[in-house]
This record gives sequence, structure tokens and C-alpha cells, in this order.
Amino acid sequence: MLMDWSIATGHPIHDGMTAQESERLCFKALLAGPYAQNILPCLRDSAVSEGTLLFLASFLVLAAVLFVWRKTLYAWMSICTFLILWLGAGCASLLAWK
Repeated sequence: MLMDWSIATGHPIHDGMTAQESERLCFKALLAGPYAQNILPCLRDSAVSEGTLLFLASFLVLAAVLFVWRKTLYAWMSICTFLILWLGAGCASLLAWK
């Protein structure tokens, strides 16, 4: 998680923005997960694939099923896996700048 925050602060300043506006945009992109490609002006050409969203959503569906079956430990593990992958996708988008 700390690596994600440091990557957002180390991202270069976007054209036409102040340093504070650019940093705020990078933090929003970090929390947007795979949709960070739509937020960042340096990655406007990329699109989110449906397979990626289905893969990430499957962890939330699995967590809901596990909560119904009262397997709370595994449900929380599924939610944590979803969060790691979601923030990882946002982090990867921030690292994709050239």
C-alpha cells in the first residue's frame, strides 16, 4: 500500500496542471483501479477490457457466496484479494507512463 502512495506522488506532472492538481489526479487514478486509464491524460488511448472487470468482480461474488455460507474468513480473504488486485491495476496504470 505504501508503494502505491509513493508511485502516485512520484508520477510526473501533467501538462496544463499545477503540481497539486496533478498529484490529486494521480491519487484518484490510483483508487480507480483499472479505470485509471480513463482518468489519466497520459493514458487516454487505453481501454478497460471486459475480461478484467469480470475477473475482478468474480472475487466480490465469491465473497458474497462465502458470507452466505458463513465462511467469513475465506470471504474476507476474497475481499482482500479483490482490493489488492484493484489497487494493483491502478498502480500499474500509474507506472505505465513513458
